[in-house]
Amino acid sequence: WPPIFRMLANLAARLTFNLNFFRPECSVEIEFTTKWMYMLSVPYAMFVPIGLAYCIVLAMALLQHSRNLKSTQFREKLWLLRNAFARVCCMNAILMLPFHYEQLLVPFSCVTRSAGLSFVAASPATQCSLRDPTYRSMLKIAVCGILLCASFYGLLLLALWKSYWWQLGVRPRTT
Repeated sequence: WPPIFRMLANLAARLTFNLNFFRPECSVEIEFTTKWMYMLSVPYAMFVPIGLAYCIVLAMALLQHSRNLKSTQFREKLWLLRNAFARVCCMNAILMLPFHYEQLLVPFSCVTRSAGLSFVAASPATQCSLRDPTYRSMLKIAVCGILLCASFYGLLLLALWKSYWWQLGVRPRTT
């Protein structure tokens, strides 16, 4: 490839938060399925510090306004805090989406070696067959992850739809 293309591809790989850039498998010898599950859990682990920060700020706001929890100032602060938390969660989900889907699709990427024998492309030792317990567990985890992502984005679309009607003024601003 031309040098400019390789430079742009390298830059794009760094900007998409691809954790394969760090090559964790080079530092510790672990089984492929274990490494795959760890890499798959990274986007969910990113929500832990975000959730912890949200809880700390919420506790501070509750302590600050403990005498008057029904005040307009406290309700607005709480609304802004939830809004900021939701935005950060959405940004995290959007930034980690390419990496996460790449990991979720690993069990579906099978390579045929001979007639009737297919193996996972990322793990040549794992046969793409429901009789293989390793492949079966990878498939279950991937399907659950895809369903979890689909439900998250379904809820996001619902929130956008409700926000649209709220902004339009059709619904009262108390809901």
